[in-house]
Amino acid sequence: MKVAAAFAGLLAVASASPQYVKTPAAPKNGNGINPFEGTEYYVNARFQKTVDSSIKQFEKAGEKNLVKASKVVRDISTFVWIDTIASIKEKLDVVLPDAAKKAKSSKKPVLLPLVVYNLPERDCSAKASAGELYVAQNGVAKYKKYVDDIASRLAKYQGKNIKFAISIEPDSLPNLVTNVDNPATPEVEGVPKCDAAGPYYKDLIAYTIKKLQFPDVTLYLDAAHGNWLGWNMKGAADIYTEVLKKAAPATIRGYTINVSNYNPVNGDPLEPRVQWNPAYDEAHFALEFGNLLKNNYSAPHQFVIDTARNGGWPIKEWTAGAQWCNIKGAGIGARPSAVNVLPNVDAFAWVKTPGESDGTSDSTAERFDETCAKEPALQPAPEAGAWFHEQFKMLLLNSKPAL
Repeated sequence: MKVAAAFAGLLAVASASPQYVKTPAAPKNGNGINPFEGTEYYVNARFQKTVDSSIKQFEKAGEKNLVKASKVVRDISTFVWIDTIASIKEKLDVVLPDAAKKAKSSKKPVLLPLVVYNLPERDCSAKASAGELYVAQNGVAKYKKYVDDIASRLAKYQGKNIKFAISIEPDSLPNLVTNVDNPATPEVEGVPKCDAAGPYYKDLIAYTIKKLQFPDVTLYLDAAHGNWLGWNMKGAADIYTEVLKKAAPATIRGYTINVSNYNPVNGDPLEPRVQWNPAYDEAHFALEFGNLLKNNYSAPHQFVIDTARNGGWPIKEWTAGAQWCNIKGAGIGARPSAVNVLPNVDAFAWVKTPGESDGTSDSTAERFDETCAKEPALQPAPEAGAWFHEQFKMLLLNSKPAL
């Protein structure tokens, strides 16, 4: 995930007078409840299979502690990423009937968490997670068809003891906060690809929100993390509520934060960055950004924090915003669960699949991003989304709480 440089002088921007936006709730959708409460979390067999491949390597190496830790992790719920058109059939059409089968014998609703991730011009500020759709190649129509196909499938599973928590398009709107030319933040240099993609991101995310309004579906827009947006929460709120106005009266419940990233839930309040960023960890980000959205925008304000890789505290280069790819020193964080002790937080969840790469370190690859070949990135690394055994081993060893 990409992090724009932060500037101390931009605190004034974050506290500027807000625009008041009303985003009324749509009737008959699942956004009024916390879907992580009172549900049985679905465990993805695809994830279990990849963990099993690492278990075999640990067994061969005689690493009994890692075998034991892996067997704990393999049975923990992770979000299923519907990140290509083909993944609708390859992933969604597999997990839907599997979840329905489990739901028939479960006393609780089964929670199936999904990520919708296939915007045209995806990953506009880097290359590691670039997508398959492009505006110039009929990408808008293809994306709408992709969303329509997801919606048609979800419609068939309403009222079947299954709940869906869906994270919509990680990184997309955050890039419009920090990586486009904006008179309000002249210190930030825009990325031309993000400037061009911005209008499509907004319109298509609004389209997705409208299409996925179902009784058993709860929606969360992705909102990066405190180290990325905490210095300009007002600018972020303006963009998010603009999209929500486009989607109204359809709505969301809140936001997924720290997706595929490393920011701690509770950080060190003595860190230098605290001086310019009041949302320096995810607990403070959820509180500060959530209260801004609630009190000044009348907007949805609940959060899900991705804790898949924030157990180990990474090195200072990341906290300064200079790194985001396969960070050395990272560890698995808190296990997925509903959260009742942090304001504005619905749950901890593993949105990013622990053990899947952020991006390749191979400089000859089409999606190579130089960040993945710099310190402190773990190398050699495979393509984004591919299983990365050495990273998985590191995450297990640095897990906090310990496995």
